[in-house]
Amino acid sequence: MKKNISLIIIIGFAIVFGSCKKEGPNIFNMFTDVKVEFSNADPRNIVDYKQVKVGDEVWIDYTITSDKDDMYGVYLLEVGNSTPVLKTVLDPTMRRVATGHIVLNPARTGLISYRIYPVDKIGVYMGDGYKKLTIEVINDLSFVTERYAEIPNPYIKIDSLTGNYNYVYPISIPNYAATAQSFFSLTDAQAYSYTDGAANSAKIDLGIYYKPTVTRTVNATTGVVTITNVAHYYFYSPGVSPSPVPPTLGFNFSGWTAKGTTFSAAQANTVFTGFKTGQQVAAAGAKVAVNLTNPEFVAGSAYYFKTTDGKYGIIWVHDNGFDRTRDRPYANFWIKMQM
Repeated sequence: MKKNISLIIIIGFAIVFGSCKKEGPNIFNMFTDVKVEFSNADPRNIVDYKQVKVGDEVWIDYTITSDKDDMYGVYLLEVGNSTPVLKTVLDPTMRRVATGHIVLNPARTGLISYRIYPVDKIGVYMGDGYKKLTIEVINDLSFVTERYAEIPNPYIKIDSLTGNYNYVYPISIPNYAATAQSFFSLTDAQAYSYTDGAANSAKIDLGIYYKPTVTRTVNATTGVVTITNVAHYYFYSPGVSPSPVPPTLGFNFSGWTAKGTTFSAAQANTVFTGFKTGQQVAAAGAKVAVNLTNPEFVAGSAYYFKTTDGKYGIIWVHDNGFDRTRDRPYANFWIKMQM
């Protein structure tokens, strides 16, 4: 008897809870009253996917119909963002059928997707017809990070009596100038040494070197002489005559292809971070004097450059440091350049 009562109770609960089950709204059939159509009457129109170059216009010509509720606005949303990039208030004549024309000028490369949808009187989403527009902007920007070039060692011997200095190597310091990877190709983002530089000089756009400023001061009371050595770092274009590099490096560029890369004065690093396309780099670089052949560079600053084939780029000197595994100083670059 007890078993029968337990079974009746279980069945009763099943009937009660089963009768309370309710189907929730389904996102795939909630917004069927809104239909979105796109025109392809013009070559610039997009209807689903379109590949374009940087600077190309993309047109969205849409027709949106709502069978049930009035529409009061049309929003364009870039997928991945929560705030629409464009909000259009509809004319009262477009409450059930809305048409419009949108012109886009993509500001970055890669894939960019959009959804377009109407909203009701209080700004509530009404549906997008389950359609998405995707623009693929062909990349025109080369962006490389964390590239290193080593700084060759023009060590100096200082005359403590006069404060004058000569570019000579102390015997205790090994000369690694020839093997230091102090030359750099902006096109393939590779560093080269002087030893392998001649064979690759057609690729090499710049070199770096170090030159100290030495100051001698004498304490008037104690007579103690203090020698202060301040390091300065420079870009230069190998093969350009006369060569600015210290003679003790022993570099002879007579057999090298001179590229003639030029540079700008220092720019704020925020300039570097703002560029999203090669076209933006070129437009900004063309407004700046990029005519220096041997500028000093400092960590944290950015420098426009122009190659011999007329392409612009910008180098951000992230930092200078010392590689203790190789016992050599280096400079760390990030580079953006027209492709």
